[in-house]
Amino acid sequence: MTSLKTLALAIIACGGGIAAGSTVHSEQWLFGPLGLLCIALAFTQAKCARTAALIGWTGGAFYFAAALPFLLTGYASIGLTGLQPTIGVIALYLLLSIWWPVAFALAHRMGKSPLTLSILWAVAELLRSQVFPSIPVAQIASIWSQMPIVQLTHVLTVELVGGLTLAICVAAAFDLAQRQVPYGSTVLLLIATGVGASMMNTPRPMPEMPRIATIDTAIPQRLRWDYGALPGYMTDLTSRTRAAFDAGTNLVIWPEAAVPYFPDELKEALADARPPTGAYLALGMMVPIESDPGRFWNSFVVLDSDLKEVARYDKRRLFPFGEYVPFAEQLERWFGLTTIATSTNAIAHGDSEPLMRLPGLPGVLVPAICYEGSFALSRAEREAPGAYIVNISNDAWWAGSNGSRFVEQEARLRAIEAGLPLIRVPNMREAKVFDAHGEQAQLP
Repeated sequence: MTSLKTLALAIIACGGGIAAGSTVHSEQWLFGPLGLLCIALAFTQAKCARTAALIGWTGGAFYFAAALPFLLTGYASIGLTGLQPTIGVIALYLLLSIWWPVAFALAHRMGKSPLTLSILWAVAELLRSQVFPSIPVAQIASIWSQMPIVQLTHVLTVELVGGLTLAICVAAAFDLAQRQVPYGSTVLLLIATGVGASMMNTPRPMPEMPRIATIDTAIPQRLRWDYGALPGYMTDLTSRTRAAFDAGTNLVIWPEAAVPYFPDELKEALADARPPTGAYLALGMMVPIESDPGRFWNSFVVLDSDLKEVARYDKRRLFPFGEYVPFAEQLERWFGLTTIATSTNAIAHGDSEPLMRLPGLPGVLVPAICYEGSFALSRAEREAPGAYIVNISNDAWWAGSNGSRFVEQEARLRAIEAGLPLIRVPNMREAKVFDAHGEQAQLP
């Protein structure tokens, strides 16, 4: 009996793992529904709510562990290894999956039907991404990131498409458990695919945008604050920026935390990248908080021809166990656990206006910094006339792992949902431009 239970848990864990394998990292979309089907099938065999909860937690924990394996790679890229980052990553996996066992236990108690499991599983995912721990990564809808169904996010939202996916898989699992062919699930999947494909053929006009150039930087994480490597790095950055401005570009964009300078050092450091009159340089940098020494904002700053700040966005959504630690004071006191930001919670949450209208340039720039690309845009951001998304990121943190592809596809998914074009400018990875359908496009 024990060996059978162990085998069952292994199958559930495998289901969570292969489901995550298709969400963003792979174009093998079929593994997503199959993995969710394994978890739902296990639920149909649960004899009590406790067993159902164990199924939910096992499937969820392995789903998120398989979706986010590169987090430890990120810590290692800055030399942080050992027990501290491992505890943080494991805690994150468990926090992300904490709603799944609640949903499965309640579904069992409420009659163990496909309807209750579908609804409660979808609600669990919504709570996970919006309430606690409020991390909307590895969305179930990401399974369809390379398939026409992803277009449904534009009218249904990412969360509802995820709920639809769960409903299809759960209904199929209950049919199979009763040894019936899952006709209803198959038909619903085909209809969703057909509707998504038809939406691909519906034009979504590109807004009028400035002439934009992106500067792909390529500096490893270990050298980002190495002042010995800085002269050559800055010469490369500024020369390519100067060439872009000379070619008629009126907005040049650098990645997240592109330079190890503070605002009062910019005039000297960026003299060779000075924009001409009417043009702008946008870059990511750390901005000290004058009223709170030792703390910083992770900011997207736009500079004019005098290298003066004309717009700034401070990152509002920080990554837990990366840029800050929840309940940091208690964790530090009890376990000595600190963040990767040198001192506990050194990076502060911003509260900036998310829309940028640059004088003399068309369109409205909607900035997002790194992980913020995983969040849905507000109504004001989606409906701003001429809006386009600029997502800057430091992909050196992922040290060549599939984390770079993960965050890119998460941002692309939200751009499709918003119906807006996306310009993603990372370090250590080629910049990408996507149109409002999520297809690769060219800058104007």
